[in-house]
Amino acid sequence: MRNNLSLTKQRPLKKEVKKKIIILALTIASLITACSSSDSQDCQPTSITMKVNGELQTFEPIGRSIDLEGNGHRLQLDFHRGNSDPFSEQAVSLILRYKKTGQNVIEKIIYFHHTAGYSLDAEITQPQIQSNVEINRTTCFYATFSGTFTNGTLAEEITEAKVSYTYEEPFGNN
Repeated sequence: MRNNLSLTKQRPLKKEVKKKIIILALTIASLITACSSSDSQDCQPTSITMKVNGELQTFEPIGRSIDLEGNGHRLQLDFHRGNSDPFSEQAVSLILRYKKTGQNVIEKIIYFHHTAGYSLDAEITQPQIQSNVEINRTTCFYATFSGTFTNGTLAEEITEAKVSYTYEEPFGNN
């Protein structure tokens, strides 16, 4: 009789343990889902536009990278604009700390514009860059910026630049 009594007492305990394990697993799954969805919230479709000397232009993303440096991770985003003219090309690279957001956190912008008979290669750094980085995550990036690029007597002004870049594949757990 003791054996039967002890068996009936153990069964409800096993059910309780199973129930707690199921609740724990569901809680962990919902936390993982919440974290991954919050990382992708506010991501907008990829769109890169800016006014170059007053003319609105659209660029395409061509690359992104994270480099480990002695003092942290550095993000580089590259954009390109080809034209119907095969001899005309423009490109912009933004360089800043990975995951850093706020006013004037873009550290460097590299710009080039090559066309028949014209070539401007220039870069600007802080404090010549006015920027606002709102999103800088593993899944996407959103920022606005402006600045003037000069090289000798050549100059081009970029204003109203808006970069919304949703990555096809998120960065790893950096």
